[in-house]
Amino acid sequence: MKEKPLLSICIPTYNRDKFLDETIESVISQITKDIKEKVELCISDNASTDDTDKVIEKWKVKSPIRIVYNKNNENLGADRNYLKVIEIASGEYCWFLGSDDKIAPTAIKMVLDLIADFKYDILITNRLECDLKMNPIRNQSFFKKPNLTWNIYDAKMLKKYFDNVNFLAGVFAYISSIILRKKIWVVDSNIEKFIGTAYVHVYVLLGSLIRGATIKHVNKPLVFTRLGNDSFASEGFIRRLLLDFEGYSKIADYYFKDNKELYDSFLKILKRNHSFRRLITIQHYSAMKYFYDYLKLCGWSELHIKLSYYFRWVYRFKRIYKLFVFIFNNSATCFSKYITKIIQFK
Repeated sequence: MKEKPLLSICIPTYNRDKFLDETIESVISQITKDIKEKVELCISDNASTDDTDKVIEKWKVKSPIRIVYNKNNENLGADRNYLKVIEIASGEYCWFLGSDDKIAPTAIKMVLDLIADFKYDILITNRLECDLKMNPIRNQSFFKKPNLTWNIYDAKMLKKYFDNVNFLAGVFAYISSIILRKKIWVVDSNIEKFIGTAYVHVYVLLGSLIRGATIKHVNKPLVFTRLGNDSFASEGFIRRLLLDFEGYSKIADYYFKDNKELYDSFLKILKRNHSFRRLITIQHYSAMKYFYDYLKLCGWSELHIKLSYYFRWVYRFKRIYKLFVFIFNNSATCFSKYITKIIQFK
């Protein structure tokens, strides 16, 4: 590749060889002659112990685009691997891509056209949520009003942007929906404060908005996300949920402690993302002591918190209901097969 590519697709990975092959295929299958010089694929492997190496080597042989592969000597944690995969990229733009997700067909060409014509600093795309086998479930946008472009140049515009965000992915929680101009990716001396939060990339990108940046919402699902495979959920649901509250509260404290309007507006995104039913779930797990202060900061009232305690039975009923449906459906299926066999025997 003679010239610097326009777009680096950046995949941080760890022990996901079973899904990584599909992820890479979703990229390579879109590469045509007219764009192959504009795209590179960058993969940072966080010291995987599975067959990730073999998957990479297979694609290196058959790929029409450059594949840049880094393997860390030891597992550095997700945050440092996010930083590393952007570091090894040489493109003008970087598209984060989770190693179990897939880029939608024709999406790469669409993004190349967007960034070539308009030079946005950041693009955030919708995602198509899928089950573990990649069967589509729903298209998810992260904004109240979609398809807007924001030229953020002061605190007032930043607050307007926050007020339009409905989900944490609108402020960079979901990496696969983020395409960024590499020159705005500034890793400063305070980065260590956010290593271990799982949201170091949010710290960096939010800093770029505060300094001034243009951000565009692409109201199309350019990435397919595989639900039920969250690597941060290995320690259980409550610990995973705490990552959101701890990480985003820490970022709010760092950037907005002297600006109450921005502080409140930013943390209210947490409230919109984790609705009242989430409070009920927290009560079900008897975990309110871990979340109480965070919930108050996000704008939940004492009344809401108390109500969630009395509604916790709803969660139990929901689980019982799901179990009943599961048993009924399986029983019906087995009965149907049994009847079919009897008929065939006759």
